[in-house]
Amino acid sequence: MPYPDDRLQLENYQHYGSQNDFQLMPGVCILPLAEDPPTNDSELVGYSPVVIARLHAPYRIRKYNYNTNKVNNPSPIPQFGDSGKFVFIGGTISVGNTLNTTYSNFDWEAGVEYIYVENCVIRSQDGLVLGTPPFSQLTSQINAQNYPNQPPLPAIGAISYAGLDSVLGYWQGINIATPASQLNPVWGYNVSSFFPGQLFYNDLINSGPTIV
Repeated sequence: MPYPDDRLQLENYQHYGSQNDFQLMPGVCILPLAEDPPTNDSELVGYSPVVIARLHAPYRIRKYNYNTNKVNNPSPIPQFGDSGKFVFIGGTISVGNTLNTTYSNFDWEAGVEYIYVENCVIRSQDGLVLGTPPFSQLTSQINAQNYPNQPPLPAIGAISYAGLDSVLGYWQGINIATPASQLNPVWGYNVSSFFPGQLFYNDLINSGPTIV
């Protein structure tokens, strides 16, 4: 349903913040071997102390934390329930207030912790949808003007059903990479509602490409 943009009350916000934690569920089961490793070096080359079995397709859990402190009026909070490709599976809502020095209004604290499962394939190149505050931002307006006529969104991943601000992040992410897929040393990024897939580096964990 329609709701007011809270930008006219920005001066009442003492704090706004959000945090997204994504739990990756690869479907891998580990079974340690009940034996000692071989002592021969040639046999150790291909040896593993575990058997790895895949039980199910990979999926991702999103835990979304949102919290605000606002004087005189309560801040809007995210509605619970399914949203886009995120299926709601539970959560908590926390609301508190304190009478302030006006003796007629209250200072409010409000927060949520919602848990979702992404009802789609998970791929790093599709990025991460992070959510937006209950007020419009100047950067979003500028980005909408700077990225007209962009390529169509992918039909895959949570970004395919995301709102405009995350879409602007997707387009801006495309523009921070050169055609050779190497990051431009002067790139910039200013969309808080989306983490671009171009910033997932596939060789950091292993300290760079494997030397063969």
